[in-house]
Formats: sequence, C-alpha cells, structure tokens
Amino acid sequence: MDNVLVTGIEKTKSDALRELPIRVIAQSSSKGALDCLRRLNIDSIISNWEMPDAPDGHFIKRIKDALPSMPVIAVVESGNAAQEIAARCTGVSAVITDDIEPDEFRELIAEMLGIGIEAVSNNYKLILGSAEPTS
Repeated sequence: MDNVLVTGIEKTKSDALRELPIRVIAQSSSKGALDCLRRLNIDSIISNWEMPDAPDGHFIKRIKDALPSMPVIAVVESGNAAQEIAARCTGVSAVITDDIEPDEFRELIAEMLGIGIEAVSNNYKLILGSAEPTS
C-alpha cells in the first residue's frame, strides 16, 4: 500500500481519499509534512499550493528542489492562472483546482495514481483509467 502525504487539503477531500487502497497521511502544515517526509517512506504527495506557513507554493517548490523525482499533485485556487502556471513550472505531476467535489477529487486522484476503482461520474464509468459510457 502506497503512503500518500496529503498536505493543506480540506478534511472532506482528504477523508474521501481514505476510501482508496492507499495510506493517507494528512498534515495541515508544511512543517508537519516535512517531519513526515523525514520519518516515513512517502510514495507521493498531494499538496495545496497556498498554505498559511508556506505561501506561494513554497512547500511544493522545496519538495521538488530536494526530491525532483517525487510525484507531487498540486491543488491550486480555481480560476487563478498564475498559481496554475507557477505550479506547472515546478515540475509537478499534475495540477487540480480546489473547486472539485470530494468524490470527484477521490476519483481523479485514483486515476492519477493508477489505482483501479470503479465509480460512476457524469454518466461515465471509470474503470482502470478508461472511460466507457453508462447505459
């Protein structure tokens, strides 16, 4: 089971990830997240771009500088093109906007992490990353 560090993400979304076959390690601050990185074997990171103790993507930038091969998914403010561009420039694996609902967030993260789940969303069944129309 992969260890996924979830940092600065609202509780409803991090709780939705607990339904996946991953170990969710939730932290509200970059300080707590850095401590987890030192102590635990982390396989990937999902982090908010803006955190009170790490504004302007400081946490993500620090991680990508220190661990360039670490898969990182950045969550940016919806409609904030500057955040999205800045996040992409750091070399993150993916960027998601924060206006996504918890169930959609879980499905999208599962797809990005290559986890096979079956869910119905927008009249499409997502199975192992392939989309098929539902009847």
